[in-house]
Amino acid sequence: YTASEAWRERLVDSPPVQVRWPRAITTMGLIALVNIVFITLFYKELKLVSFDEALAGALGFRPAVLHYALMVLVSLTAVAAFDAVGSILVVAFFIIPAATAYLLTDRLSLILILSPIFGIAGVYWGYDLARGYFWGLPLDGVMQWLDKTIDLGGYTTWNSSISAAMVLMLAAIFAIVWMVSPRYGLVATIINRRLRRLQFEDQMLLAHLYNHLGGKREAEELALETLHHHLQWPRMKLERVLARVRLRQLAKVQHGQVYITQAGIEAVRHFAEQNLPVEHQKQIVRAVGD
Repeated sequence: YTASEAWRERLVDSPPVQVRWPRAITTMGLIALVNIVFITLFYKELKLVSFDEALAGALGFRPAVLHYALMVLVSLTAVAAFDAVGSILVVAFFIIPAATAYLLTDRLSLILILSPIFGIAGVYWGYDLARGYFWGLPLDGVMQWLDKTIDLGGYTTWNSSISAAMVLMLAAIFAIVWMVSPRYGLVATIINRRLRRLQFEDQMLLAHLYNHLGGKREAEELALETLHHHLQWPRMKLERVLARVRLRQLAKVQHGQVYITQAGIEAVRHFAEQNLPVEHQKQIVRAVGD
């Protein structure tokens, strides 16, 4: 007997379950295959056309052909994805995984690898969240606690849209990466700004010592007691900055005067070469004995 025949003959209690292969899986699978093949075959050309269209044309490529071919694939992918999963997921997956990958690397090849990984992670954890679980932990207990605490009106069972849960997890992944990214992350940005501010303060002090070394007003400008007035800094700030540069042996204090060391002179010149235009570098006063 087949499953249908066995059920009709009352040999089994439950009717057979019909499992249909979703057409969207076939459609999206074929489009994904076409995209992978196209990007693999024309990766270098697409990269060149995307970032330097003029050079691509000079080298004999056809930027317009590659551009419109890429746009056609993007359009086909978007249309098929709209039909398969809806607009919310399409927009979210077009933007968030790639943006998350870009926070970690500037290399296009790595972005193409990391983006699908973040997308798959968002799908897996988002679907799990929609089912009422977070990292394998049930959320019904949390809902019951919230209902007792803030009165949710009797809603004690987790109920969430699958699409919304996936987008939420993608956003959470993006937020975490944005926090910890070594180059563009929030923590790294705060640390880098702090370091740049400290570096600027050190260079301000060293530049002042450098420019007035051997000058007519050296005794007045480099006096430890009045140096904070010339720099327009609070005395406590001068003490902190001076302690840092002395620890690095870039400056020294002798007989109530603050002098720049040879290492400090080299640091000032190196900073000028790296950060100032050539015409401004020429304006830097040479130290005595240079």
